[in-house]
Amino acid sequence: MKKFLDDFDPDIIFSVRFAKRKILRLENIVQNICKCPIVAFTGDDEYSLKMFSFSPFAWYNKFVQRHSLKKMFKKYSLYYTLSDEQKDEYNKIFDCPVKILRKCADFDKDFILKESTYPIKIVYAGKTYCNRWKTLIEVTKAVQKISANGDKVQFHIYTADKLSEKIFNKLHDGKCSFVHSAVPSSELNLIYLSSDIVLHVESFDIKNRLLTRVSFSTKIIDCLKSGCAVMAICWEKHSGYTYLKREDAAICINDPNMIYNTILKLTSDSKLINEYKEKAYNCAVKNHLRNDVQEMLFNV
Repeated sequence: MKKFLDDFDPDIIFSVRFAKRKILRLENIVQNICKCPIVAFTGDDEYSLKMFSFSPFAWYNKFVQRHSLKKMFKKYSLYYTLSDEQKDEYNKIFDCPVKILRKCADFDKDFILKESTYPIKIVYAGKTYCNRWKTLIEVTKAVQKISANGDKVQFHIYTADKLSEKIFNKLHDGKCSFVHSAVPSSELNLIYLSSDIVLHVESFDIKNRLLTRVSFSTKIIDCLKSGCAVMAICWEKHSGYTYLKREDAAICINDPNMIYNTILKLTSDSKLINEYKEKAYNCAVKNHLRNDVQEMLFNV
């Protein structure tokens, strides 16, 4: 490795990772060899003690990880994270500057409205882990209840995850709720073109709330640029939720009991859906244009 590093002679080390002890040790070795600035990037909660576990081994590993990360922080020239909450927390704890680096995209600056027609089509594309499937089941129940006496709304789920038969049957009735295999991004973009609302969901149980607290899914940017209205169903302190709420870029639901009434209201008022389609797109243009993000990187 030393021969490779000596031959390559990097000007900057850019470490994209979760701060496990092996990775932190590797960063330290590489930086000691290269003697150049090291910039780290993460989208996970690596340092705080806001976690839920009854395992003493989990807590031991967390304290050891915190110790290793704190030592390594002294060597970073810059630290990027995805969420404002994590940035603010780290800026209070460490001397190293911490900044936001979000996913960017290429798209036209002019918003083109796609008028909504019945049935209103809701789409979720992504993972079902961390008990997200429980939130998706609540959406499915709401859709099935609303469409019991008519074809007002459909719910389509695209996921690469293998679901148990029990969960699959709760999510898929073949009439107004459907589970599909994952599709490539080019095909997903075409699906978005014929859809009205795209979902971002998280779990509401305490363990997963804390586990994903400062996570900011890159899927959020895909949702914002989709041309659809965005609906975020999450714990109110989840970083993705607080961002969308602060930017007024999504229909935000922080209580599963609100899902049915919110979807019912949207199916009765397509103007509200259209309003949030534009709000989502405006947020994408404001904060996620590729040229703007790259300029920020170059001028750091």
